Amino acid sequence: MTAVTPVDVVHNEHPMLRRAWHPVAYSSEVGAEPFPVRLLGEYWVLARLPELVAFVDRCPHRAAPLSAGAVVDGQLRCGYHGWEFAANGACARVPALGADGRIPSGFALDLPFAVEERFGLVWMALEEPIAPMLRIPEYADATAVLELAPKRTAVNAAALTDNFLDVTHFPFLHATTFGTPDMAEVVEYRTERDGWMIAFEQEGKAADADGSVSIRRSRYECTAPFALRLWMHWPGTPRWDTILFFAQPEAHDSTRMYKVVVLGGTERSAEELAKLAAFEVDILEEDLRMLERLRDDWLPLRADAELHTRADRGGLAWRRMLADLATEVGT
Repeated sequence: MTAVTPVDVVHNEHPMLRRAWHPVAYSSEVGAEPFPVRLLGEYWVLARLPELVAFVDRCPHRAAPLSAGAVVDGQLRCGYHGWEFAANGACARVPALGADGRIPSGFALDLPFAVEERFGLVWMALEEPIAPMLRIPEYADATAVLELAPKRTAVNAAALTDNFLDVTHFPFLHATTFGTPDMAEVVEYRTERDGWMIAFEQEGKAADADGSVSIRRSRYECTAPFALRLWMHWPGTPRWDTILFFAQPEAHDSTRMYKVVVLGGTERSAEELAKLAAFEVDILEEDLRMLERLRDDWLPLRADAELHTRADRGGLAWRRMLADLATEVGT
């Protein structure tokens, strides 16, 4: 049996993922209290001091989770013994030492390489990222943005991403939502690669949230490793929709998903927005009913590990990009 190397497969704790951006929360989830998150098997805490910060979720004194503490006067206070930490991670106060007690300089928290807020989400990179943050040029022109409730699953982030890029399952897995029989045959297409982003385009008949069927042009993009953008346009109308799908690899057996719908070109009523949000939730549930039956907690990157056709070019281009990322990181 051929030995499996880190370039052959990807899973939720693959070391190459430390060199990439990952979403860890909606911005709206991080308020006045510390917010616990998990990424690549590690526990972290987000807080606003008032600037957004991320620390390892473990007090260096007696290992209490800092997410069980509180933000007090612009510092994160541990709920166990009251140690307080400033935005740079340095310990600023140890109550047991009194007001004049000297705090050694080494008393500090581990920080990720970076934490940022973009597109309504909080993003973290544990180490200096090789791949850039994804681009969403139409985001500033949106007439509405729908942030669907985050959802947790045991499906690994790579399988979720691969499924999003798979254009051959629509008339089967999504027969009750947007899939139509016309989608069964996939017209030959080409993929593009721009650094750490792959893209391809499709056109065909698809059902909408109101049940109507019309021609839809779609552009799929994936920025390594798991940031997905699907831009859709309906010819002859000003309407465009963008589906953003992000997978947060929490641990080997846990992924947190974020689905954001960005709308533009025309105004939608509150009723239309509600119907569209429910439609997108239904689509995700259709995917998960199949994906949660998968038995592997990893995805193969080698092309010869599974059978493929020309209709699978998008997913294969993405897998090659991840294999390149693993090689670049040296794993």
